[in-house]
Amino acid sequence: MDVINEKFDYKGRLWPKYKIIESDGEEMAVPTPEWKEHLAELEVKRYLSASGIKEIPKYGLDTYIGEDQNRNIPKLKKYCDEFDTKFKKIHLYLWSTINGTQKSTCAKDIIVRLAKKGIQGYFILMDDLIHWLLKAERDEIAGRKVKMWQKAAFLVIDECFTKGQVTLFATGYQKAFINTFLKNRLEVNQLATCFTANIAIEGIGELWGPGLQSLINRSIPTPMFFDDTVDVSKFRNDDIWGDAK
Repeated sequence: MDVINEKFDYKGRLWPKYKIIESDGEEMAVPTPEWKEHLAELEVKRYLSASGIKEIPKYGLDTYIGEDQNRNIPKLKKYCDEFDTKFKKIHLYLWSTINGTQKSTCAKDIIVRLAKKGIQGYFILMDDLIHWLLKAERDEIAGRKVKMWQKAAFLVIDECFTKGQVTLFATGYQKAFINTFLKNRLEVNQLATCFTANIAIEGIGELWGPGLQSLINRSIPTPMFFDDTVDVSKFRNDDIWGDAK
């Protein structure tokens, strides 16, 4: 059969797509393990291409650096493993007081792990989300994007609520837009949402008002505090130089 001769380039070498097995006295072609693995990776990349993550991150829950004294990593792995049976309505709040504590890295890895289960997640900065919410008032394409994030099974909103990371007009004009979006997503649609922030939930009200703080507070069962700091430049050096650095 011609299909048996088909090969594909994977991990630096050519592999057969199919192999012959015998079943009930007849020969039949079945996918090789390598071909199935490759197809699964392509499917994950398709999900990630739509998610806002350009490529599969090299770092995540399995490569977390630090003591993890708060036991966040086992909880997040459980969240991924049992998402569709237990956690699809449960929201996450990953926070610290400084940058470089791997919050966003962990959040992106959740999207990757869910993609491997066939669940589409999305990743967006809160500042960008607000921009799209405002634009959706007058732009049909922006409106479709906002609806997509509103209905997504899992959404990561990165760099939330902190002054300097999110642009807020002096009039507070944007507050109503983000309030409505989050209330619909968290309480009306009850779709899993993950926030990363450099501020405790108790501090949200100072800039965003007591209404939004109350919404986040009653929606998050257990905020997860991250305090293991990592020099992000180390990741970049490893990516660029590898063993030669």
